[in-house]
Amino acid sequence: GQRPYYYTSIRGRSASELWVAGPFGQIWFYDGADGWTLVHDDNTESYEDLLITDAGLVVAAGKEMLITCGAHCAQPGSFSGPTRPGLLFKGLCARGETVYAVGSPQLTARGILFRWSDNAWTELPLPTSTPPLRTCLALEDGSLVLAGDLLHRRNADGTFVNEIVSPPFAVAPSAWTRLIEADGRTFIMGFQSRIAQRRPDGTWKPVYEPGNGGNGLHDAWPLGNGDILFVGSAPHPRILLSGTTFTRFNGPPDFIAYGVWASDAAHHWLAGLRLGTTSSTAFVVDAVR
Repeated sequence: GQRPYYYTSIRGRSASELWVAGPFGQIWFYDGADGWTLVHDDNTESYEDLLITDAGLVVAAGKEMLITCGAHCAQPGSFSGPTRPGLLFKGLCARGETVYAVGSPQLTARGILFRWSDNAWTELPLPTSTPPLRTCLALEDGSLVLAGDLLHRRNADGTFVNEIVSPPFAVAPSAWTRLIEADGRTFIMGFQSRIAQRRPDGTWKPVYEPGNGGNGLHDAWPLGNGDILFVGSAPHPRILLSGTTFTRFNGPPDFIAYGVWASDAAHHWLAGLRLGTTSSTAFVVDAVR
C-alpha cells in the first residue's frame, strides 16, 4: 500500500513491541530488531489514535473505522472491525479492558461516544448539544472526562456535566487534544500549548501557558520516573514536566510530533512529520534523553 506521509500515533508494550498508525489506513509493527512490518492496510483516509490495554488488546481509531486485535498483532491480517460510514473517531481511552472511542459524525458538529466491552462496540448516549470530541479519560470512579472544543464529564450513572478551567487561560486553546493520567495526576493539553491539571473537585487549574502562545500539543506520556513528556509542533516540539517545572526543548522548524511513547525513562519514541520544501516525510525516532 501507499506509505503514510506522517504518523499520528505510537504505542507499545516494550522497546521490541511498537505499533504506529497514520494515513491511508496503515498500521506498522516494530520488533526492535528486523525493522518495520506493515500489519494492516485498509486504504481508509487515516487512523488517528492507538491504544493497548493491560491484557494486550490493540485498538485503532480513525475515519469510519474502529478496529481491534486480540492476538498475534505483529502479524498481517490480525486487525479487524466493521466499517462505520460517516463517523470520524479521534481518540481512545480505557479503564482495564473496557475501551472508549470518541469523535463526531463527519457532517454534523456533535460528539459521539462508543464503548468496547464483551468483544463488541456499543454507542453510548450524549446530550445532543455535545460538540465534537477529540479525547477522553476513563476515571477510577466510572466516570469519563470528554474533551474537544469544551470539557465535559459523563458520570457513571449517565448524567452529564461541564467542567471548567479556573481561573481561565489568558488565551484559551482553540481545542483540547489529549488527556493523560500519570502518577496520581491528571492533565489536559491543547492548541496554543496550553496545559491544565485537574483538581479533586473536577475543576482544572492552568499550569502551563507560554507567553508567546506556542503551537499545538498533541500527545503526552509518562517516562516512568515521575516525569511526563508533552509533544507537539515546533519551535518547542518537546515539553518536559519534572515535578512542577516545565522545560521546553527547541526543535527543527519543520518538526511536528503527533505521538509519543516511552519504553523506559531513558528513551522516548516520537512519531510525526517533517515538512519538506517539496514533500513531507513521516518519521519515527527513538530519542535518547
